[in-house]
Amino acid sequence: MTQDIKNEWRCVVIPARFAFGLWLAVTLAAPTEAQAQDRWDYANPRPGESVETFYLEVSDFIAVTHGGELFMELVPEGITLFTEPAIKKSLALLMKVRDAEHTVIGFGVELETMDGGTTEEGLTIVNTDWIVVIPGRGTLYLFHQEDNRDLVNQIIKPVTESGEDWTGALDSVSTMGPRPDGRGVIKGGTGEFDSYSGAWVEIHHTTEYRADHHLESDVQLRLFLEPPSWNNGRRDDGETEE
Repeated sequence: MTQDIKNEWRCVVIPARFAFGLWLAVTLAAPTEAQAQDRWDYANPRPGESVETFYLEVSDFIAVTHGGELFMELVPEGITLFTEPAIKKSLALLMKVRDAEHTVIGFGVELETMDGGTTEEGLTIVNTDWIVVIPGRGTLYLFHQEDNRDLVNQIIKPVTESGEDWTGALDSVSTMGPRPDGRGVIKGGTGEFDSYSGAWVEIHHTTEYRADHHLESDVQLRLFLEPPSWNNGRRDDGETEE
């Protein structure tokens, strides 16, 4: 089920410490094969879905801060940390957003809080909001819950325990809800995206992780858009569909 995803990696992988939702404050356990398969089932488009994908590269980080508990580089050096207890287990990230042709088309803000509890496998559930701004089109507001189980269990945990670097290729889906089908929620937007709804997933392509926490990865934000004409059986002109 991963073939549809792998064919869409068109961005250049840039070396950097790159980690969305990589909180390692709990005991980790390997996911089952069924759980991994479920994520690819809902990450791939379904027949008739309208899909748009935004691409993120680590070379485009503008600012990154957190409470100091995340294996992620601070940008710029010396940026203020979230040291207060209420926000210590949080992350804020500002970066550029690209299209499939590698062209910068906008910018995005990711906001993470480690307050979603834990999974049955003991992984921390991270509540994540994204604000994606595409000048000339509008702004999208996204929310999902994630745990990065494949990346953590297959790469980060073994490297942390062994001290040996890892190289290879891993495509993984971090999104685990909150929709019943496992996808995240498109909350709405402005401009062209005004009144849009639908679902989305966050997908990672990782090629290297070192014992010094240096991670090479890039990310897709894959959106399954439902325009206003699809919402509640109403057309864009406000009239009810028969």
